[in-house]
Amino acid sequence: MGRVKTRWLALCGLFVLGAAAAVPLTSANPPFAAATYTGQTSQGLPIVLIVNADGNGLAAGSYVDFQCGASAPTRHYLDGTSIHIPSGVTNRSGTGITAADGTITPGFEGGTVSWRFFGRFFTTVASAPGGGGQATFPTGPPPPGSSPPQFTQPPGESATGDFSGRNVTGIPGGAGFCSFRATWNASMTP
Repeated sequence: MGRVKTRWLALCGLFVLGAAAAVPLTSANPPFAAATYTGQTSQGLPIVLIVNADGNGLAAGSYVDFQCGASAPTRHYLDGTSIHIPSGVTNRSGTGITAADGTITPGFEGGTVSWRFFGRFFTTVASAPGGGGQATFPTGPPPPGSSPPQFTQPPGESATGDFSGRNVTGIPGGAGFCSFRATWNASMTP
């Protein structure tokens, strides 16, 4: 019985490894520094992402509009959200709705909004550093006396992600309780 179990586990392990190798990895790229990305959420509302001059965070004026339950569409500002470089991924959570002036209101009808913003930037066409078509990578060892090439991710001209959360009033099933999840897509504007 022990040998059969060991073989079965080995077979399952090979299956998992094979499945993992068959699934392509989704890559992310850093955003263009000082660029503006605009788009729309799955709720049909706008999203604007303004990347700071260093390319590592969202600047003033960045926001996502969302609707939670029967509430009117609400604007939540995202300035100060960091972007991981070089991966071009952002993941931030918090409580309350941030206004343009930085003030935070708890939520709707005496409740508290807990939210999470996730996004990644990516390029739609793979290209070598500096542009010029499909990426090519050197093969073989580097020439004597030289160092190995340093690969960098090209900046991404598109972004996608989601914004989700819930408003909790503390009253089970009471007025004001709602939850939301809006996926979004944005592209760099010229």
